[in-house]
Amino acid sequence: MPRRSSPAGVAAPMGIGQDPLMEREAGKEVWLELSPPKRSNPAVRFDYGFPCNLLGRAAALGEVALGPAATAAYMNALGLLAGAEVEEFYRKRWDVWVPLTPAKYGYMIAELYDRMGGGASLAGADAEKVVIGVTRCPFADSMPAAPSLCLLTHSLFGSIAVRNFGYARVVHRSHVAARDRGCEIAVYLKRTPEGESEEGREYAPSSPLFGGDRGGQAGAAQRIALAGRELREKLLGLDTPLDRSRLLAEAGGLFRPAGTVEELHRRIALLGSGELGEACALYLDSHDDPGRSEVAAVHHADPSVAQALRQLLSGDPRERLGEIGKALSEGRPLLAPDLGDGSLALPRDAVQTLSSMGLSSVLVVPLVVETRRLGSLVCVGGSQRRLDARDLLLAVRFAGLVSAAIETAGRHRQLAEALNAREAFTSMAFHELQNALARLKALAQVSVRVLEKGKPEGVSRVERNLEAMSQHVDLLAGLIRDMSDAFSIATTRMDLRRERTNLNSLVASVVERFEGIGGEHSKYRLRVEVPAVQLIGMWDRTRIEQLLTNLLANAVNYSPNGGLVTVRVRRAVPAELETEAGPGGKSSTKREPTMAVVTVRDQGIGIPADQHVSVFSPFCKASNVGESHREGAGLGLYICAGIVEAHGGRIWVDSQVGRGSAFHFSLPLEETALG
Repeated sequence: MPRRSSPAGVAAPMGIGQDPLMEREAGKEVWLELSPPKRSNPAVRFDYGFPCNLLGRAAALGEVALGPAATAAYMNALGLLAGAEVEEFYRKRWDVWVPLTPAKYGYMIAELYDRMGGGASLAGADAEKVVIGVTRCPFADSMPAAPSLCLLTHSLFGSIAVRNFGYARVVHRSHVAARDRGCEIAVYLKRTPEGESEEGREYAPSSPLFGGDRGGQAGAAQRIALAGRELREKLLGLDTPLDRSRLLAEAGGLFRPAGTVEELHRRIALLGSGELGEACALYLDSHDDPGRSEVAAVHHADPSVAQALRQLLSGDPRERLGEIGKALSEGRPLLAPDLGDGSLALPRDAVQTLSSMGLSSVLVVPLVVETRRLGSLVCVGGSQRRLDARDLLLAVRFAGLVSAAIETAGRHRQLAEALNAREAFTSMAFHELQNALARLKALAQVSVRVLEKGKPEGVSRVERNLEAMSQHVDLLAGLIRDMSDAFSIATTRMDLRRERTNLNSLVASVVERFEGIGGEHSKYRLRVEVPAVQLIGMWDRTRIEQLLTNLLANAVNYSPNGGLVTVRVRRAVPAELETEAGPGGKSSTKREPTMAVVTVRDQGIGIPADQHVSVFSPFCKASNVGESHREGAGLGLYICAGIVEAHGGRIWVDSQVGRGSAFHFSLPLEETALG
């Protein structure tokens, strides 16, 4: 075949034995500063991310329904076939029709990872090996449940390498267990002592697939396709028969409003216990611990059995349910036709309890919406009919409908809460404005009547009324400003004018202003504690002043007996704040850098423990606030939380009734703050 031109900027490849790198440095390890080949047609684009996501789920299901050996054989065959197709695409794209160089091969593999939805880069290439650094595996979500996916990538890489270099040994030096952990893959192009010392899969030209003529490869490809088709037919043979499709039809009713979340959960467990065994339990992932699942509903025809089963399944499943608990925590499917065969590593008392209930088999299917896991379904079969792969596939389809129903119900609930909040906001705002205007009108009417009487003592009365009216106008202006700020927070439109700000001096100036307002006869005393090092950040100075002013005003207003009000400034790392703040308060969704933390502590009336989170909601006031402290719309802490979140920080409270409160908020320091 005549030689074609190579892409611009890339040396034209030569046949094996003509690669200058291979001739000059044969047998030696040379790491190059490499530049990726340019595309001959930038408009060409293909993306394997979505198919890989589906393939990962299918492999996880195949591990359970078909067994690891059959799934591994299929993944290996699929990789060999895909390798030929991928290489053909790149050759057309690069206009290269002779054996690839190690560098071009490495760039092909690295870019392919990106197109599969992962991330990788070429770490090095020489005449003996190519090393790929993987930062994100496209199969990371499915890998724990389907280790055979590694065989797919191994055979894909190996088939391309052996056709171009005559030999390949693929070594996975470390595996990806999560999205934020990487691994390294080495492809040896020659038999070397280093390669032989590492565990890997070897590919050699002895296979018909790697023959020299395209016809032989095509024949091998047909045989691989035939093997894959046979496995697919086996999967389809487990398809849901018509007489059992009633479950899927009835699952459509889950999308109708259920009244409460608990009712929806009970309906799910009731449906699952009909066609999928004798009992069904719904597990939902904990918000506080994503790796932990909690029982939301259990159903069995016998209520006493349902109660006993709930008691058995409650608690941390990772500790009490062996392999079932692992499947729940990892979000992977599981099928165990016989609970007593020892494969599930269940405690003996759990096996005895299940046997006494007449339950003998179990299956687990995860509940997933897109890539987000919601929980799992656990179906338990009785001794009359053991659960099998057919039940597993039906459960997978049912789980898809259940996941969508739970997600839809959650969104409906959020929408209803948002509408209720908007109505409450509008009603409360109208009420507060109406009250303020009514007080102004009353004072004005009293003043007019006093002036009409023309009595000398009426002048002082009018003066007092005018002063009160001025105060009410200030309160009204403040209420309008607070409502405007609250609206900005609710609609995420709070604009910040960031500037380089020294927090130490800002806190000191706000506290000094408060000392001037209180005067020397004030019941409360103020104290400031700032670190020796200056804490600098890119913050909106006016908004931070507003935040501090609101917190200090609360500390003073809700300390009727006076006492010490302390404002402390310190520096903290995110790990300290996670432990300190806990689940309460309100926080940004961004990853927190090193933070400055401000604490405003008083010795006032305190806040009940069950209201530590709700006090940051709009129009909310603690239940122990007396009538003398009811003034205001209850927007202060809501605005404080909005200001902190807009800066990428967090706010929370520690308080005990009768012993005072401590409000804390954090702000990102200058080295990582964004404008």
